[in-house]
Amino acid sequence: MAAELHLTAALTNFLIYEHMQSDWSKTFINPLRTGIVKHSAERFEKGCTLLPPGPGLGIELNDEVINHASIIRRR
Repeated sequence: MAAELHLTAALTNFLIYEHMQSDWSKTFINPLRTGIVKHSAERFEKGCTLLPPGPGLGIELNDEVINHASIIRRR
């Protein structure tokens, strides 16, 4: 999502960015939106989506979650 936001911000004729904001259910959140990054890329102000702050794509990966997923995959 962060990469898509940067691409759309660079386009002069871009109008609307749509994405699924809700989780799969109240019990199981979407780990691709919340688990692998330390802070969500979703930022809104006055009805507009803002680019994530920070260098690069503006997101920071959660190494703890990524390392845990790597360990599970190796089993």
